[in-house]
Amino acid sequence: MISLRMRPAFERHLSCSPDAAVEALQTHVEQSDDGYHGSFYDKHVIINVPDEEAWFWSPQLSLDLQPENGGTHLRGVYGPRPSVWTMFMAMYAIAAFAAFLGGVVGGTQWSLGMHAPWLWSIPAGAGLALATYVLALVGQWLSRDQLDALYTYTERALAAADPELPRET
Repeated sequence: MISLRMRPAFERHLSCSPDAAVEALQTHVEQSDDGYHGSFYDKHVIINVPDEEAWFWSPQLSLDLQPENGGTHLRGVYGPRPSVWTMFMAMYAIAAFAAFLGGVVGGTQWSLGMHAPWLWSIPAGAGLALATYVLALVGQWLSRDQLDALYTYTERALAAADPELPRET
């Protein structure tokens, strides 16, 4: 099932500390030979799919780990790589700029009683924004297996730090 959210997210509580969770993730990535790689910061982790499986639509998983009630509040957000995300935001910006410029110029022409073809840029900008959104959903659908694999990979890694998580047998 495809989510209508642009960047699907999940949240959960871990019984371990944020530092222990980050350490477990880092150890798992460094010691496993499955090709997943990541970037590790103080309380933030980004996990990417193996390079040989990566393509334009491949997602990355961004994890934010904050202390909460003697444990950790984990928030995971799936999203495209930064270059793809920037491209989508640029497309939205172009759509908004076209609609705004067309509205200003076309509205001025129309208020002066002139022919106002610039007003067509308003629905064109809305159409471009809608097409961009649909394209993002298609990309998310095409990468659904990698989304699931990232989630499973992260769960396996966190099981070493959090005794309350189910372990694989």
